[in-house]
Amino acid sequence: MHGLRRGRLPAAIAVCTAALAAAFAAPAAAVSLGQVPSGTPPAFCDGPLDLLQPSVTSGNAYVVPATGGVTSWTVTSWSTNASVQPGQTAGLRFFRKVGDPATFQAVGREGQHDLIPGINTFPSALQVSAGDLLGMFYTGSGACAFDAPDLAYFVQQDLPDGQSTEFNGDGPARLNLTAEVTPTGEFALAKPKSKSNGTAVLRVTVPNPGLLTASGGGAAKASPGAVAAKQVPAAGKVKLVIKAKGLKKRKLARKGKVTVRPKITFTPTGGIPASEFRKIRLHRR
Repeated sequence: MHGLRRGRLPAAIAVCTAALAAAFAAPAAAVSLGQVPSGTPPAFCDGPLDLLQPSVTSGNAYVVPATGGVTSWTVTSWSTNASVQPGQTAGLRFFRKVGDPATFQAVGREGQHDLIPGINTFPSALQVSAGDLLGMFYTGSGACAFDAPDLAYFVQQDLPDGQSTEFNGDGPARLNLTAEVTPTGEFALAKPKSKSNGTAVLRVTVPNPGLLTASGGGAAKASPGAVAAKQVPAAGKVKLVIKAKGLKKRKLARKGKVTVRPKITFTPTGGIPASEFRKIRLHRR
């Protein structure tokens, strides 16, 4: 019968953290989600299955956190500890609870990978949100879960993103999966709006709280309001006022127009900076 195989494992299997750390170095300020068993796990599942883990009684949670007000996260890698059975594949999935008792919606995915016995680690750039649940789509007959005093949830399909269904709980079991996530730093720039006083307004949409700066390329921030806007308290739209400085400022005064190319950098709270250059034309009457 397809599904989780109950009662196939010893009562306790330790979580392997050292092996994962050696297999894939986590980026700065990353949060580790999920758990995998140590050693070589025996078979526990018959796929195909979508699986997720709403809660655990100990160890790392499988839920994307809202640490420090951060609500947008990027998965940088994920891992599973495969058993020795051939023909297993796994793909990263994220789910969101949308109804009781166990209705979940698929909200993000990465493609399938063939598994070999032992720790399998794959890079990722999947973006997820606080509250999303770590999961995977598994095929084959092997160790998609391991014995632990919790309930893993599954459904016998690969649920498309945006669709939801009722999952089945089974245990004692815990999902054999980990992921490293870091606060998302990618931002969006609107078209600059130049003013007749020689400045320009640049609106930036940021995904998280953090630090926003504009520097270099002959430009500088122009007003006390812009300086205050550097420290962004939450995700949303932020306004930067740009003006020329140095040689660019003198050229603007002499010719009435100039082009600057500042580097816009956003560093999310606890995350990795992202930068983009933007060409901005300034003029004055």
